Amino acid sequence: MIRSLRNRLSLLVGLITLPGYFAITADMLESRQQALHSLKQQVEITAKDVAGLQSKILSDTETYLTYLVKLPELQNPVGSACSEFLSKIVKLNPLYVNIGVPLANGDLLCNAHPLNRSVNVFDRPYFQEALTQRTFSIGTYQLDRAANTTSINFGYPVIDTATDAVRGVAVAVVSLAWWTQYLESSNLPELSTAFITDSLDTLVANYPADPDALGRLMAQSNSYNQAEVLLGDDGIRRMQYRLPLLHNNDKESFSLTIGVPTDAVLNRINQRFYMSLLSFSLVMLGLFWVASHVLKRGVLKPIEALTAASRKLQRGIFEPDRVNEGVIELVQLKRQFEQMAETRLEAERQIWIQANNDSLTELPNRYLLNYQLSEAIHHAKQGGVHLDLLLLDLDNFKDINDTLGHETGDKVLCEVAGRLKGVVKAPDLLARLGDDEFTVVLTRHDYAVSLDDFCHQILKLLAEPIHVHEHRLFVTTSIGIASYPADAGCVEELLKSADQAMFTAKRDGRNRHRYFDPAMREAILHKRELIADLRDAIETELVVYYQPIFDCQLQRITKAEALVRWLHPEKGLISPAEFIPLAEECGLIIAIGQRVFDQVCQDLPALKSAYDDGFQVSINVSPIQFAHEETQLTQWVHLLNAHNLSCNDIIVEITEGVMLDPNCETIKKLMVFRDHGMHVALDDFGTGYSSLAYIYQYDIDYFKIDQCFISTLKVGSDTLALCEAMVLMAHKLGIQVVAEGVETTEQAELISAIGCDFIQGYLISKPQPLSVLVSDRKGVVFSS
Repeated sequence: MIRSLRNRLSLLVGLITLPGYFAITADMLESRQQALHSLKQQVEITAKDVAGLQSKILSDTETYLTYLVKLPELQNPVGSACSEFLSKIVKLNPLYVNIGVPLANGDLLCNAHPLNRSVNVFDRPYFQEALTQRTFSIGTYQLDRAANTTSINFGYPVIDTATDAVRGVAVAVVSLAWWTQYLESSNLPELSTAFITDSLDTLVANYPADPDALGRLMAQSNSYNQAEVLLGDDGIRRMQYRLPLLHNNDKESFSLTIGVPTDAVLNRINQRFYMSLLSFSLVMLGLFWVASHVLKRGVLKPIEALTAASRKLQRGIFEPDRVNEGVIELVQLKRQFEQMAETRLEAERQIWIQANNDSLTELPNRYLLNYQLSEAIHHAKQGGVHLDLLLLDLDNFKDINDTLGHETGDKVLCEVAGRLKGVVKAPDLLARLGDDEFTVVLTRHDYAVSLDDFCHQILKLLAEPIHVHEHRLFVTTSIGIASYPADAGCVEELLKSADQAMFTAKRDGRNRHRYFDPAMREAILHKRELIADLRDAIETELVVYYQPIFDCQLQRITKAEALVRWLHPEKGLISPAEFIPLAEECGLIIAIGQRVFDQVCQDLPALKSAYDDGFQVSINVSPIQFAHEETQLTQWVHLLNAHNLSCNDIIVEITEGVMLDPNCETIKKLMVFRDHGMHVALDDFGTGYSSLAYIYQYDIDYFKIDQCFISTLKVGSDTLALCEAMVLMAHKLGIQVVAEGVETTEQAELISAIGCDFIQGYLISKPQPLSVLVSDRKGVVFSS
């Protein structure tokens, strides 16, 4: 706060002084603009003066060559008279280092200086331009072949006055050294720069002189006739001005760029500006010091104390100050602050409690547990010790909420939390994760009992009856245990490992504890992978096999059971016992059931053709298919009609799981099949809670005796008597019997002898693809 007050005082002084700073700055900017404008005019005048002189040289060269080409000596450039004449002419004009007249084919025979080798300039652009355009041409930077020096060449065609044919080109060679010397004599200001470039932006002359740079390409940053301040490679800012030296055939042949330094002029303006700022600032600082000194005693000191108190309050510390100093307004502010501080600390305490504790049980919630568990893992890692995490999930707690209401369920949770508080002592941690899940983190390592005994103690304690109103309730729990660092290295993985162990405890019968094992994680990962693969496999990797069913009376195959198989591209053949439960768990059984039914509809005509028109196929229907709201079972009748098949061709196989909860919707769906002529078979009869009541209610057509009875069939055995009783009972009810899992001739003879109607098993055939079943039509015949 004190800093804020000082900042505001500084801001006030700043607002007062701001117009003064603006005025000083505006004056400086105006002076800079005027100085730059004057400098710009100076640069333009200097550049135009130099350009005028250079342009005159170039135009004089054109005039000079125009005059020379008309002379008789140059009209005949192959004779010695031409060379002698040029040798005298070049001495009269020091501007030109050489003058020559190459013929139209480029051969140089006439030259001011003797030639020690043959020279041909036919490839030179300036020569071609003068030759073809019959006009004055200006070359670019080059090494002159006759004069053997870097130069700029100027050409003018030699036209025969009699025939008007071009005899050759008069060439004047200007050394680049002369150009540079001329720039040095131009009396440019100190630290100025100037350079001349040809039409290709090649440097042909520069000031200060730098012969090594001649011939280098120059990047031109500004346009013609435009002044611009640029920073040079030497770190000096210059006002640069660029303008063309000579136009030739509507194009720029040479350009001149002059740069005059600006720092000397601008530095004087800057120094005056800085002195004005410094003087003005010193005056304003003096005023600020006086103002702050006056306010310090009456305002700043009390505010400093209030600021220190607010900083402590940010850290959750509040210490009331009984000393009241300062103006009355600040004393009142201090009292209000103290009241606010007390209110805020109490509110923060309540917010922290609500954010980190379960409102029902007053135990730490998931958020606080994550923090506490993370700290516990950190300390365990530093100390090189381990800790154990117990995840408790109440068994069948949902039934209490559903039957007695959530109010009763909440009281049960509070009672469970109270009992756990009695056995979990600090520094161990106890938390409620949510719903009916609790967590215990054991950080001590001097247990009076073993971990197994501790879990048994919890199980026994929670199993004691809980009285809520007039209800006497019993609650058990399943406990999953994971250890750090053996089972996981972080909070998330530790909770996940304990959850997997708890799931195993529930699967093994509940009311027990289980330790995490890596195989649990592998099993869950394998399960997830299978479910993910199964979603993509329904249309492409699932195939339908058929296991024949032998009619004992007709002594031939009359039926087959459709069995789905999964041919995984990497894992090979996966057993239905492994993937069908997964499909039921994740809801894919609906799509799989439809896939099997569609395939059966496509295969039935071939089976009927191979065996007889009365051939039937039985299809297993999961209880999930009956319970699912979007099941397509009721549409199967329409699909059969679409394939020109009869409902009598299908046998629907159901398990007792369908019949144990015979709600109206299930009965309605099943009756649709019966009403349209489909047969119904009860699979695995005798292994569950078989009831004659629902057998009669559902009007079953077939029993299928489970393999567990068939595998132990022997003469005089109890299972044989039991099977005989089931067959007799079924026949009395008008139900036919199918024996599953028949693998030996003895089993087949025994089951046939007691009147069983059909046999199914490896003795007849293993489940086969349609092609194999159709090609092998003889069946199996044996005597009963």
